[in-house]
Amino acid sequence: MRDHELAADTAALARFFLGPPDEVVAASWKEATGTPLDLAHARQDYYDYFCIPQSGCFIPPYAHVLTRSQEIEDFWHFPAPRYDGGDALLPWYDVAGFDPIKAAFDPLLKGTNQPLDHIGFILAFLANLIDVANGTSDRDRSIVAEFLVEHVLPWTRFLPSLLLKADSPYVVGLGSALRDWTDAMLAAYPVGTMQLPAPTSEVPRNAEADELPCGASAGFAHVLPQG
Repeated sequence: MRDHELAADTAALARFFLGPPDEVVAASWKEATGTPLDLAHARQDYYDYFCIPQSGCFIPPYAHVLTRSQEIEDFWHFPAPRYDGGDALLPWYDVAGFDPIKAAFDPLLKGTNQPLDHIGFILAFLANLIDVANGTSDRDRSIVAEFLVEHVLPWTRFLPSLLLKADSPYVVGLGSALRDWTDAMLAAYPVGTMQLPAPTSEVPRNAEADELPCGASAGFAHVLPQG
C-alpha cells in the first residue's frame, strides 16, 4: 500500500475514534460489508464504549491507560485516566504545529483537560506525519517508524482483540479495521530492531476486581465476552 493511501486510511481510522458514526460512515460500512449499519445503535455504542465510564463496557481510549491495563480472569482493569497522561506527545505535536482539539469531531473531546494521547488524536497526527513522509527521505520514514514504536504499537498490540470481543457490530468492525491497519503499517514501515516500550501495569496480578493502587478509585473494570 502506498504512503498516500496509508495516510488516508489512518485519517479515516482517526475519524472513527474521534466521533460517532454519521451517514457517510454508514454508507461506507454498507459498501464494505454488504450489510446496512444501524446508525442509531452504532452511535450509542460509540458513546458507551469510548465516552461513558459508567456504561459497563467503557474502554478508555487513551494510550497511557491502555498500556497499563491488565486482564485478570474475565475482567479488564483500566487505571484512571490523567489529564496530563499524554504530555509525552507534546514535543511531537508542537514541532508539527498539530492542535489535537481541532481534530476532534465530537464536543465531548474538545475539553481543555482532554489527554493528548487519545488514540484518535494520535492517529490524526500520524496521518499528517505519513503524508509528509510520502516519497521523501529514509530519515523521514524512520521518524514515522519511531513514532509507531513509541506511541502506537504499545496499544495496538492488544486493543484490536479487545474490540473484537465487544457486543457491538460497529465496535467489532473498528477492531477489525484497526487490526488490518496495524498490519499494513508494519509492512510499510518496518520497525526492525527498534525496541518496543515494555508493557507496564498499575494493577497487581492479585488485585481484587475493584482495587486499584495509589488511590486510583476512578479506575474501571468490566467484563467482556471471551471468545
